[in-house]
Amino acid sequence: MTDAIPRLEILTCVEWEYFPQAAWIATEMFIEFRSQIALALTPSHQSGQLEVRLNGTTLFDRQAEGDVFPDLDNVNAWKQTIRNALHSS
Repeated sequence: MTDAIPRLEILTCVEWEYFPQAAWIATEMFIEFRSQIALALTPSHQSGQLEVRLNGTTLFDRQAEGDVFPDLDNVNAWKQTIRNALHSS
């Protein structure tokens, strides 16, 4: 068993102003997990970047997904992934 808590990082493009989407994802995660995870919003200067990473593993990459934004189904799937990580630690 490890003492490390899962770390969710949301990288968001500053130039294209993706902060509202990133903030929504962060809010959903904070409401669900509070102090059970480390949550980071990281500004990016990579044009068009919106990525969600759990412990360094990419859960979502907007550009790789065909330039779509995540929806509630994505967020709910990530919540389950985090729950699984919490139970396995």
